[in-house]
Amino acid sequence: MHKSESMGKKATFYLLNNLLIAATVGFLLLAAACWYAPRVDPCIRPGWVVVGLAMPVVMAFNLGLLVYWLIRRRWIAFVPLLALLLNMSYVASVFQLPNPWHPAERDYDFTVVTLNVHGFRQELGFRSSVEQTARFMREHKADVVCLQEFREGRSMPLDSIVAAFDFLPHHRLEGGLALFSRYPIGECTYFDYGDGVNGAMVADLDIDGRPVRLLNVHLQTTGMAPLMRIYHKEPGMGVPWRQARGTLLANACKRAEQARQLRRIIDATDGPTVVAGDLNDMPSSYTYRTLRDGLRDGFRQRGSGFGSTFRGMKGLLRLDYIFFGKGLICQVYEIPDVRLSDHRPVIAELEFN
Repeated sequence: MHKSESMGKKATFYLLNNLLIAATVGFLLLAAACWYAPRVDPCIRPGWVVVGLAMPVVMAFNLGLLVYWLIRRRWIAFVPLLALLLNMSYVASVFQLPNPWHPAERDYDFTVVTLNVHGFRQELGFRSSVEQTARFMREHKADVVCLQEFREGRSMPLDSIVAAFDFLPHHRLEGGLALFSRYPIGECTYFDYGDGVNGAMVADLDIDGRPVRLLNVHLQTTGMAPLMRIYHKEPGMGVPWRQARGTLLANACKRAEQARQLRRIIDATDGPTVVAGDLNDMPSSYTYRTLRDGLRDGFRQRGSGFGSTFRGMKGLLRLDYIFFGKGLICQVYEIPDVRLSDHRPVIAELEFN
């Protein structure tokens, strides 16, 4: 009897061990698919968008499997390690080891801050939200401020909002975008993405006699929020998965087209370039890869800790970025945990080199 029980336990252990080995190999293959996903145009092969979105989950499972096999001291630990190394570029885009370095004095040339203000729809009210946002920018000595989902309110018209940012004397307001600058703004072109909220602003700044092209961007939203609001109001209906998938893939294609348009502008620019804003996409996306190509991600250069910028989805998503091109280096990159919006502000202190 005891011998039979022992054999049964061994058989169960053997089965579970083989299943874990199969799962380990399977998650390596999924990691390879996630690595490939950002390289696929979602307008041509939309299904790969979903694969890219699965990247955080796939990486988390591979990390868990690595720890498990290392504890077991099994050779197969190299498989999840390979999966993590394959996607190290993604890992570096969402997590950096704590960076205690910060210049004691202002030895950078200008500070860029980007924030999706969510229409200034905070709990304290429109006016208080505007005033808190302006105060934050002043306290952080922002030189260039890029705002998305910008709008006026009944209690505060546009001229009053502009007055709140009076420490930044130059501004441009187009669609749902706002640009406030300590430095003169030259030519400014606005691209409307059709809904009055999403768009891109391309502005030429004169920073102490040095030209800098700035792109303030708010790419196509995922479109999931309205569907989820309907679901929460009428939970008995269930999640409209087919509609959600169609909306998600269609908007991913729109973001890809918008990213390619901006990419052409970046490639045609000779001098220093800064891209700041809400891409509505993760670092494992075609959008991120297209826009960052040839530019540097400030978080990867000077970031610290977890790079989440969006408060929804359990605070797991990085959607807001500051990229910069040749002729610039990043001295400080911060994502302060302040409640100004459903997004966190992103700050980059840049220096000419």
